[in-house]
Amino acid sequence: MNPFSITFSEIQKYSCNIQLEITEIQNHVSLKQIFTEIVSSQPQLQSSENLLKFWKLVPKEDFPATCDLALQISSRFGSTYICEKAFSTLTYVKNKYRSSLTAPHISDLMLLSTSDLSPDIEKLLANKSLHRSH
Repeated sequence: MNPFSITFSEIQKYSCNIQLEITEIQNHVSLKQIFTEIVSSQPQLQSSENLLKFWKLVPKEDFPATCDLALQISSRFGSTYICEKAFSTLTYVKNKYRSSLTAPHISDLMLLSTSDLSPDIEKLLANKSLHRSH
């Protein structure tokens, strides 16, 4: 996530401490210069790689909540393969045959597709009570 491209309306979606930290980062002259240097010195790198380099240089003690958020976002799609896999899964899940899924269902399916988690179906079924239909 590029803290310098976030608009005021986008900032409003975050908690107060993250809003404050993003605003401070946007007004931090040396961090803005570091970001510009990283992007301009290695434009051949994908933007996610440049953003990762930037966030490694942001002092965590000054911006703890925002650094944690950036780490969560970057680790979710740590490689191009995982990102492409997630996009393919989302495309499949959101096709015309799956239009009845709710947002939590889609979120759960995306989590399963981008992680090594595997549900224990037998245990889940054992915890459910079975009702006979007449």
